[in-house]
Amino acid sequence: MTLYHTATTPPAPLPFRITLSDGSVRTDAAGQLAEGHLTPDDIAGAGYTLSPDKPEAGPNEVVSWVDGAWSTADAPRPTASDVGAERDRRLALDFEFQGKMYQRDERSLSRITGAATLAGFAMGAGAQSGDLRWANAAQDFGWIASDDTVTPMDAQTCFAFGQTAAGVESALVFTAAAIRAMDPIPYDYADDTYWP
Repeated sequence: MTLYHTATTPPAPLPFRITLSDGSVRTDAAGQLAEGHLTPDDIAGAGYTLSPDKPEAGPNEVVSWVDGAWSTADAPRPTASDVGAERDRRLALDFEFQGKMYQRDERSLSRITGAATLAGFAMGAGAQSGDLRWANAAQDFGWIASDDTVTPMDAQTCFAFGQTAAGVESALVFTAAAIRAMDPIPYDYADDTYWP
């Protein structure tokens, strides 16, 4: 796409309506601004200059339009807030337990914590391994996985399920703290290699 700039605007396609140097107005309603319908003199007379191609940014650079030209500069260093946002994004992702994925958004985590707490009480009251009716004598206990299948869980499994969900949170929180403590915080802090 061909881009043009003015003394006060960054590179962009020509607008819907331009005023030529003779005062006449052209719009693209009839395709008049399509390439080839305006001469370079028409475009220049309206105050537009053909913009140079935008250069590619390096891995830790940003390219911006400054004072009528493309400028390449170091990207701003990531901040502790950036790391916190990445931690929060990861906290809401599904997690794995015994080979299956489960939702771990805030609402799901509250439910998991509640069920694990009940499982702990049931174990303290003598719930046996393999007993799927520890929470309700009339119904087997199970948890719906991310793929919408139901995983039957005895109290011991449910308790371990809650511990795993809590462990994910703990690992992410401590990892984020370690990344925030780096000086400087690496540009690629969101890369999976930094996170559990």
